[in-house]
Amino acid sequence: MKHAASYAIGLALSLVYVSLVGVLSIQIAGVAGGAVFDLSNTLTAVTEPNAGLLQLLGIAVASGAVLWILMRRGGTTGTDTQRLLRLGFGTGTLVQIAVGVALLVGRFSVLDLNQGPAKWLEGWITSGASNSAVHVVFIVTVYLIVTRRRRTGGTAQTSPA
Repeated sequence: MKHAASYAIGLALSLVYVSLVGVLSIQIAGVAGGAVFDLSNTLTAVTEPNAGLLQLLGIAVASGAVLWILMRRGGTTGTDTQRLLRLGFGTGTLVQIAVGVALLVGRFSVLDLNQGPAKWLEGWITSGASNSAVHVVFIVTVYLIVTRRRRTGGTAQTSPA
């Protein structure tokens, strides 16, 4: 039961992370053009265009926090639990990237400047799944899944799983 919970937590962490990056990515695209979007991805105001540095910082902090969670040692909970957390996160992220790409391809048509981002979760996942920060975190997660660290003597060794 503990292992299933760890996998489910990894899936949930993936959904929260990709969605958060998606919301922030939509905000960055908006403020670059002087638009302010709410959480439903609806244009709510027009403002002076800017670089969206606060949102970029948010993506960096979220990515660092997720990597810290995925890279920390299992502690007393053991390596199996940590490995399943990573596997759940990796699986969830891969599925969201695949769904995001499928949604983007399905929505893609001739450039329509009147059409903004998709509403709610669809917009968050398509924007988050196409963000390179999510791809980098996914690649690191795959690396963590296929390798394991073990201590022998006083040195750490990395060996394939």
